Amino acid sequence: MEDILTLITELGIPVSAALLMGYAVFTMLKFILRGVLEEIQQLRTMITGLNTRVRTMTDDVIKIDVAISHQLGLRADARRLSRSDGKNSARKD
Repeated sequence: MEDILTLITELGIPVSAALLMGYAVFTMLKFILRGVLEEIQQLRTMITGLNTRVRTMTDDVIKIDVAISHQLGLRADARRLSRSDGKNSARKD
C-alpha cells in the first residue's frame, strides 16, 4: 500500500491512475487469453481425431471399392488408388 502512495505522490494522480488501469487491463487480457488458449487446444485435439477418422474411412472405402471391383470383374479406379498410394494408413489394427 505504501508503494502505491509513493507512486501517486511522485507521478501524480492522473499518471498513477493510468498505470493502474493499464495493469488491470493487462491482467484481464491475460486471464481471458488463458481461457481461449485452452479452448483452442481442445479444438485442435478434436480436429486431429476427426482427421484420423476421415483417413481411416477413406482407406476402408478404397479397400471396399477394390474388393467389389474384383468380385464383379471390373477394373479398380486407378486414379483413386494412385491418390492414396504412398500415404500412411491411419488404421491402427
